Amino acid sequence: MTLKNNNKKIFKSSVEEENFFLKKHIKSLQKLNEEISKDNEKIFDSYKKISLSRSWRFISFFHSFTNKFKKLKKKIFTNKTDQKLQKKTKPELLIDVTHIYKHDHKTGIQRVVRALIGSFEELLPSEYALKTIYLENGFFYNTKNKKLINAEKGDIFLGLDFNASIVNSAFLLNYWKRHNGVKIYFVLYDLLPIHYPNWWGEDISFKHLQWAKYILEISDKIFCISETVAKDLRQFKERFDIFNEADISTFNLGYDLSNSLPTMGLPSNYKILTQEINNHNSFLMVGTLEPRKGHNDVLYVFEELWESGNDSILVIVGKKGWLIDNLVQRIKENKWLNKKLFYFNNASDEFLEKLYRSCDSLIAASYAEGFGLPIIEALSQGLSVIARDIEIFREVGKDSITYFDSSDSLSYLISNFCENSNIRQSKSDKFSIYSWQESGKEILTQILGGQLN
Repeated sequence: MTLKNNNKKIFKSSVEEENFFLKKHIKSLQKLNEEISKDNEKIFDSYKKISLSRSWRFISFFHSFTNKFKKLKKKIFTNKTDQKLQKKTKPELLIDVTHIYKHDHKTGIQRVVRALIGSFEELLPSEYALKTIYLENGFFYNTKNKKLINAEKGDIFLGLDFNASIVNSAFLLNYWKRHNGVKIYFVLYDLLPIHYPNWWGEDISFKHLQWAKYILEISDKIFCISETVAKDLRQFKERFDIFNEADISTFNLGYDLSNSLPTMGLPSNYKILTQEINNHNSFLMVGTLEPRKGHNDVLYVFEELWESGNDSILVIVGKKGWLIDNLVQRIKENKWLNKKLFYFNNASDEFLEKLYRSCDSLIAASYAEGFGLPIIEALSQGLSVIARDIEIFREVGKDSITYFDSSDSLSYLISNFCENSNIRQSKSDKFSIYSWQESGKEILTQILGGQLN
């Protein structure tokens, strides 16, 4: 009981100290605000000083000054953007690429972002200007020259990259939409962290939840990468009683790596590696190493097959993700590593394309996905595909791929594949595959309507 009381005293003391800090700085901010015409930059700097401070983060959820500070945000933003900006000659398509700009993790989402930007640059009518932007300290800046972005009437905002931190700058998009008449669009890849927090962690799950609720509230339209994701979003919207009339739409992802602004670079021994892969029955897994991807299941099946004399090769391509230290250790210490098991944690798109061409079949073992981009990439290269029997893979692969529902059925399919050369031919000739230009055209057509040629 004593410890509990002491904790309360410590907490109360901390809050009192933070109150004093904020009173001091908000008074300073208000004083500067009265002299707005004299020095915009001082006000902006004071705003950043408060909003980025440890003190503000500590008590922002319950402090009595929160509402007062939020009201000042709008006024400060107005003052900041009232500075002389470069005059626009045409409306702008503003594409949020915050994460890929700061650090390209080379995941499936980043590949989609790069590919769609490339298609937008080719397809966007000359009446519009395209700008890629990034979020920094509550404001958006141009990736080309790092100048402040102020969206105006006629401009279009597209949240193409997944950027959960935009929730902390909700006032900015609200201002653009409500005050300036900017159209707001987002791309949704999935809601999986909300449904499966154990695969990401509670913190990531909560951030994804807040982001999903926010984009439903602010968007004019949300583009989902599959019907499965669109259905999930509609159910999510009903569950949380979000009444915004945001349209929920879908578009098809492209497949062509060469047109996705691919990353380049090949291992010095790639010719030897691909030759070794070509000489055996070879299976490929593509995707970040994370709990839901099913790598452990597949590795277990192959270890049993190798022990029984099967000489097939398993190639795993994917950056190290999270909560998979045991898997990484299992791969590194595996006695078959660099003999029948090959792992590439930093493969470029150029190298990945060569691996697609060298391997015989793709294994998609995820327990859940928003789409499954490697499936259509593999089909486009003529590989057969063995996929876990889940709803999204049925939507993507239809009857063009083979499904498994257990480790035993996967083992059977791999063995059968190795023994029967007549089943190796991919059924991709029956499968509709889209280019990234067609994907970009689907989105721009829905955004611009008849303005797209």
